[in-house]
Amino acid sequence: MTEPAPNSEFFKRADNLETLFDHLEKTTQNLDEVIGDGQQQFEELKRRVERLAKVVQKKPPVPNDNRDQADESPPSEHAA
Repeated sequence: MTEPAPNSEFFKRADNLETLFDHLEKTTQNLDEVIGDGQQQFEELKRRVERLAKVVQKKPPVPNDNRDQADESPPSEHAA
């Protein structure tokens, strides 16, 4: 049986490393996209929370006193 050339094992390992590197590079790109999308969603949610916080912090509107003076009963004679 003939022995493989010493370089053939080196080339196999180099091909395997190149395949692994390509896979890792694609995975890294995918993760980068996911992180970018997540960052955009985070920023949008942050803006929404800030707007809601402003709404919650506003004082409620003062109700108008629309009561008719005639509807009020006169003060009691016994009130002192």
